[in-house]
Amino acid sequence: MNESEKKKRADARKKRKRRQMFIGRMIIVILLFIILGLCAFLGKDMLEKKKLRDNREQAATSAESESTADTAGTESAAETETQAQKKEDDIMSQAELKAAQYDYDGAISLLQKDNAYVRNVHFQNAAEKFQKKKDKCVAWSPEQVTHIFYHSLIVDTSKAFDGDYKTDGYNQVMTTMDEFNKITQIMYDEGYVMVNLYDLADVDENGKMQAKQIYLPKGKTPFVLSQDDVCYYHSQDGDGIATKLVIDEEGKVRNEYVQDEAQL
Repeated sequence: MNESEKKKRADARKKRKRRQMFIGRMIIVILLFIILGLCAFLGKDMLEKKKLRDNREQAATSAESESTADTAGTESAAETETQAQKKEDDIMSQAELKAAQYDYDGAISLLQKDNAYVRNVHFQNAAEKFQKKKDKCVAWSPEQVTHIFYHSLIVDTSKAFDGDYKTDGYNQVMTTMDEFNKITQIMYDEGYVMVNLYDLADVDENGKMQAKQIYLPKGKTPFVLSQDDVCYYHSQDGDGIATKLVIDEEGKVRNEYVQDEAQL
């Protein structure tokens, strides 16, 4: 083999080697592009999944917040409705109590003055019922009203009726607590109704006292109850009678009665 052929073969090997290197590089480049493409695709897919997950979490959080707000709003509305219902029930109870005491005007006024009256059918029906009952009542003028009075009540009869010089007087003009309770019950059983003295008269716009009529169901008889001689004499000390008037913690007037140590 001459030098020319050797050179040709050497050149041919070099060309093959360069071609193989080129092909190898091209394969590497293509693989790099493929890898980059896969990375980009996977990255995009992961980003989309993350975005979707974030959106779902945000939607869930928003739904939960709305649900909490709705629940809070429902609870608040229910609480408000409960309070309103309780207030209306209380007013109805007060009106029924006044009607039971034959104060039909007071019962009707109490219902009609409340803002719920225009929509509360129960209030309207009750007011109509009370008015019908009042229409059937009988009018009484002050001079027709019976006046019942008592002196201080005897608490301990063993001390009041102990045989001394005051026994006959106590027996004639005084009343025991047991007698008072029995008399009062008999009066109620017979149809007597205790009325307020201020319901029998009032001062008009000119400052003059004017009589007023009161209305009670047929068969009822009004009476005024009072205490005569609101005095607590020292001569009665130790006779089983209250000793004085006092004001209690609620601001109400009470009798003070001192018991013996043996009775405590």
